[in-house]
Amino acid sequence: MSGESFDLGDLTPVEHTAVDWVTRVECGLTLDERAELDEWLNASPEHREAYDEIRWDWEELDRLAGYHVNYDSSEDPDLIVRKRFSPIEFVPSEYWKFIASAAAVLVVALSVSLTLKEDNRETFAESDDQVVVERIGTRDLKDGSAVKLNRGAEIEVAFSKSERLVRLSQGEAHFMVAKDASRPFVVLVSGVRLRAVGTEFNVRFAEDQVDVIVTEGTVSIATEGQESSKSEDSADALLEENHRAIVDLQSADRIPQIERIETSVMKEELLWQPELIDFENVSLGIIVEEFNRRNPFKMVIVDASINEARMSSVFWSDNLNGFIRLLESNFSVRAEWGEDGTIYLFTN
Repeated sequence: MSGESFDLGDLTPVEHTAVDWVTRVECGLTLDERAELDEWLNASPEHREAYDEIRWDWEELDRLAGYHVNYDSSEDPDLIVRKRFSPIEFVPSEYWKFIASAAAVLVVALSVSLTLKEDNRETFAESDDQVVVERIGTRDLKDGSAVKLNRGAEIEVAFSKSERLVRLSQGEAHFMVAKDASRPFVVLVSGVRLRAVGTEFNVRFAEDQVDVIVTEGTVSIATEGQESSKSEDSADALLEENHRAIVDLQSADRIPQIERIETSVMKEELLWQPELIDFENVSLGIIVEEFNRRNPFKMVIVDASINEARMSSVFWSDNLNGFIRLLESNFSVRAEWGEDGTIYLFTN
């Protein structure tokens, strides 16, 4: 790679740094690195703007990632081939500049034509003839913590010198908490109080219950009674890794029901979180089933012949629109959206 060079055009130093951060985020950050990124973003509005722009362009590349198919169809010149690699492979440090440079070139090329911005997307909304399904994002907090927000989730953040408070008002979120023993991290959900220092846990707020799963570390959980606003809070209970607590919001005492869960069950519960899924010469029927497992909007194959086509590709599991665009452009598939969000797949 050392003999290759890339023309980065008119990228500013800030944009160069933003590209580097975006590529590092894609491969995963430690809590210390998240804190470093947050510090850089907060240093200047220009930093935040550059990062958001390049992150959006990068996400658009996800639908093009690693694309090749075992199918008798013409090649789409708008689809870009990316060399796939396993997330567990060691990536030598000298390749970082190559990755960042290549990403920058692609970002410059895409930015000319991309006009849709991330903050204008809705969970399920029609724009002309195209339905846009929101991608799942991560919100970085100023203390170095991060929150993955499932579609439709809403949080309010109120940090003070003594406490880091987050209120989950609806939906589902996964919290990755930076360690700070002097300032506990507290999540409030409809009278349920979760307290952590440095840990990871998932919270799902449904109409009649709060469901908490701890994936790393320990979380204390306490609830307030329902019958009277003056009722005392329950004593804190400790929720350890690979344990779940369910609080019935309709019960008077709201005592958390705690149980240990198998790793396989926990993985199923957290399938909503985006992951790279790698398909190697797999039938479209199986790929559709995998997307259906991981997304609330389900695809239904109407024409059986679609099942037999095969694909080798890498996708982010929440990139439903990218997958559908690929089917339409290279497999002569037509997608029709039902009023309930069901996606029906036909052959043209």
